[in-house]
Amino acid sequence: MNFQNTLRAAVEKTVIHHPRFQDAYERIGDLLRSRKDGLDPQIDFIVGPSRCGKTEVLREFARERDYCARREAGRLIVPVLYVPIPTGIAPKDLPLSVMQALNVPLPTGRTRATELVKMMNVQLKLVGTHTILFDEASHLVDVGSKIPPRQASDWIKDISQQTNVSILLSGLYRLIKLLETNEQLRNRTPAPFDFSPYRWDIPSDRKNFAGCVRAFLSVFSDHQCTLDVKLTTDSLVRHLYAASAGHVGLLANFFKALTRQLDEHGKITIDALKATTNRLHLPGNGSIKPFQQDVLYDEHLLQVLCAELNRYDFCLPSYSPEVQLAQIRHHAGAVHR
Repeated sequence: MNFQNTLRAAVEKTVIHHPRFQDAYERIGDLLRSRKDGLDPQIDFIVGPSRCGKTEVLREFARERDYCARREAGRLIVPVLYVPIPTGIAPKDLPLSVMQALNVPLPTGRTRATELVKMMNVQLKLVGTHTILFDEASHLVDVGSKIPPRQASDWIKDISQQTNVSILLSGLYRLIKLLETNEQLRNRTPAPFDFSPYRWDIPSDRKNFAGCVRAFLSVFSDHQCTLDVKLTTDSLVRHLYAASAGHVGLLANFFKALTRQLDEHGKITIDALKATTNRLHLPGNGSIKPFQQDVLYDEHLLQVLCAELNRYDFCLPSYSPEVQLAQIRHHAGAVHR
């Protein structure tokens, strides 16, 4: 493996337990531990934009020793099951997705959805599953879904009751439609956990985002690649925020792309940072170009965040005048470069 691929692999393996990630991790951990200890099953939701870390935090639990699949006396045990929901999902796809995640033989020929659900329930009990983690669950309410939201939410509620398992659903903000269309489900679940990007107008969020920047830079320094730019730490973090809109997953994408601009034991120059920016689809419709201008003001960064969240029809709560101004200018199409 050449140097660039070695460095990229190191970046890809880096999982930062930053505060937002850790909060989600603890929320899921509480759900798993309570069911493992014999408490009643629960249903919980994690929502947020793409590339914020929802999938990674779910996979962390699926890999943990106490929860990963194993064999005991030849019997398959799957305490926690990670199930990705496919796009364009139909009623039969729900139980089939669960059985596919269990890696059990799927039925051949035409089988009714009700029969598939019974088969799924049997398999879940055989392997001792106590919690199911449904990822990309917002596909249940996508335009291409062949399942009405009310039917999907009833299915989630029924599987929990019939198999005595806790369920976590993770997806984009529109996943909340499942709660809006089913009052019974809404009344038995806590408020969804908002796995949102870091906000530039909140000091603690700025600090936490800067910590993620340092964590990725440490991977490069471990491979003898150091910064050689005439930027203050604050300015560097601002430009990287513009490249990611506070999404740690997008920040990771930037550093993965940066590996292509470096030679072994090389310097990270401003030209390398600019070249990396030019290779990426930038957040916020690419309205602000990182490393292409000397100063990025708070308003610029908030405008990028507002524009990016607008992709999900999500309006940023206005905790500061800067957010209000950024939203006004975003909706008016005024971008200050």
